[in-house]
Order: sequence, then structure tokens, then C-alpha cells
Amino acid sequence: MEIVDFEYHKHADGVDIIFKSQPDLGIPSLKNVVDNAIIEEDGEVIAYGVIKLYAEGVLILNRSLPKRERAEAVILMLSKALKVAKKSGLEQLYVTSTDDGYTEVLKNRFGFKEVPGKTLFVEL
Repeated sequence: MEIVDFEYHKHADGVDIIFKSQPDLGIPSLKNVVDNAIIEEDGEVIAYGVIKLYAEGVLILNRSLPKRERAEAVILMLSKALKVAKKSGLEQLYVTSTDDGYTEVLKNRFGFKEVPGKTLFVEL
């Protein structure tokens, strides 16, 4: 078993076989890729990994403001964040919400979706 730099013309078919067997994972685009690699065993692709740039929107909000003002601040800041992320060529913007009410606004007004599985991070 060895790790090998991914070469599209050489490894795409092997990676495609893995993704087709696990359709719930989806196929990641190759946009905003920092690096990607495969693991081969006896010439067969058995794993694919990719590191992509990840955009996270963070909003620190004064919770003592009236609800209407907080909602307006969220809408204004998210509108700007989405505009900047799109202009930067990013594919997605992630937001962690700890408030069910804001989560619903993000989903209903801005089209945010829940991330399948558990989102984890590690300090580097």
C-alpha cells in the first residue's frame, strides 16, 4: 500500500469506481484544491483524499439588541459574506449555528443546508 500524488488522467477511473460505490458521499469538485492523493495497492486505487480551501462565515452578534435588529444584522452580514465568497470563486460557505431560530433563517432565507455526518476540526 502506498500513497501517490493524484494524476487525473491516470487515476480518475479508479477514483470514480470508489465514488460510485458510495453515492451518499457525493463527488467533490476539483475547484479550490490545495492537494490531493490516492492510495494504491497492487496498482488499484483503494482510497482518494483531497484538501480543499474551506470558507467559514463567522458572525459575532450583540445578543442584547432587540430581535429585529439582530435579524437585520444577520441578513446584512450574510448578504455581504455570500457576495464576497462568490466573487472569490469559492464553491461553498460554511456557518456553524448554535441557535435553532437562526438556523431556520439560514436555511429558509439563504438556502443553507445541513452537513451530513459530523463536522470536525483539528488545530494545526
